[in-house]
Amino acid sequence: MNTEEEEFINNRSLVYTELGKFNVIFEQITHSFKNAIKDISIKNDLKNKLYSDCLIDKLTAEPIKSIFQSMLSIYIKDESERRNINNLISVFSDLIEIRNLLIHCYWSIGVVVNEPVEPFIVGIKSKISKKGVSIYNLDFKIQELINLNYKLEEFNELIFELFKIIATEESDFSKSDFSQFENLNFKSELNKMKSELN
Repeated sequence: MNTEEEEFINNRSLVYTELGKFNVIFEQITHSFKNAIKDISIKNDLKNKLYSDCLIDKLTAEPIKSIFQSMLSIYIKDESERRNINNLISVFSDLIEIRNLLIHCYWSIGVVVNEPVEPFIVGIKSKISKKGVSIYNLDFKIQELINLNYKLEEFNELIFELFKIIATEESDFSKSDFSQFENLNFKSELNKMKSELN
C-alpha cells in the first residue's frame, strides 16, 4: 500500500469517526431531554419512573422536544426562565434538523485522484416540495465536521449541567448561568446544509 492510499484510508476513517461521534453526542443530548421529562413527571406525582419510560421510550427527538417544551410551559412560572429555556429548545430544534440531514443522506467520501488533499465529504439528500425535487448541498471539509462536533460537545455538557437542576428539590433556574448559551447556536451550519444545489 502506498502513502496516498494510506492517507486516504486514514482520512476516510476520520470521517466515519466524526459522523459517528455526532450521532453519539446527539443521542446523549436527547437522553438528557428524556431524563428531564421523567424528573418533571415524578415531581408531579407520577409514582414510578418506569411508567414514564413506557410513554417516551420509542419517541424520537422531535416529539421528545415538543413534550419537554409543553411540560415546561406548565412547570416553569417565571417568564424570563421560560424564555431562556425556549432559546435552548430552539438550538435543539436546529440540531434535530442537522441530525436528520446528516443521518439520512448518502455520504460520498473520497479524495481527488493523484492529489494529496484532504478528503471531500459530500452528502446526497433529496428534498421534495411543490417546486419539485431539490438536492441539499451537504459538502463538508473534515475540519468543518470536527468543529461541528466540538460545538455539539459543548452544548451537551451545558445541557447536562443545566438539567441537573430539574432533578433537585428546588428546580430553580434563576441561579443558572444562561450566558454560556448565548453565542452557542448551529444556524450557520444548518443554513449551509440547507442551501440547495438545484
